[in-house]
This record gives sequence, structure tokens and C-alpha cells, in this order.
Amino acid sequence: MINGNLNVFLDTGWYSESTLFYHDRIYWCEGYATDDNFTEFEFTVFSWRAVLDDAMHYRSVTDDSNHLLDYRLVYKINGSSMDQLKEQFLLAPVFDGRTFMEAEKDLAWAEGD
Repeated sequence: MINGNLNVFLDTGWYSESTLFYHDRIYWCEGYATDDNFTEFEFTVFSWRAVLDDAMHYRSVTDDSNHLLDYRLVYKINGSSMDQLKEQFLLAPVFDGRTFMEAEKDLAWAEGD
């Protein structure tokens, strides 16, 4: 993982409003409880076009009206625990047809430690 520690990301970063850069796209991940009792959870990944301005700065690509280009929901799951959602996320081909672990060496964590 570029710009971050893989173990830290897998521990907490994957669901805590993390921003990843992969192959000219930003992937914004977020997990959260959908009920007050914390028995139902949702995890989503949105994606849009981006560019790498230099070795460390990623910039979203927008149109003339400042709307993100090619903005879309690329992944959404619900479950009864964050561990269940994490297992499913790691197996899903979210990143241009590749799973997280298949793409991991090319993923840049925008706010990694």
C-alpha cells in the first residue's frame, strides 16, 4: 500500500471514511451502523476520476460546473457486523475488477499513516 500501512488500513482505515487512489480514480470508502442498536451495518465505496499531480497529491477531476467526473457507487453491502462486511469487501472485485489484495500494492491511501 502506497502512503500507508496495510495493517493499520485493514484494522480501522477500510471503513472510516478512507480515500484510496487507484488507476486514475479516487475510491471513497465508508462503513457505518444503520440502526441505533448497532446490529445492522452498511459499507459503501464511491468512485470518480482523479489525477496524480505529483508523487503525493491526488486531485479530483471535475467538469465546468465543478461536478465530479464519472462519479458512481461501485460497491455497497449490508450485514450484521463490521467483520462480516470486511470479509466481503476483501473478496469483492471493487478496484477495476480486482480485489483489494490483488490491487493492494498499487493502492495509495490518501490519509494513511
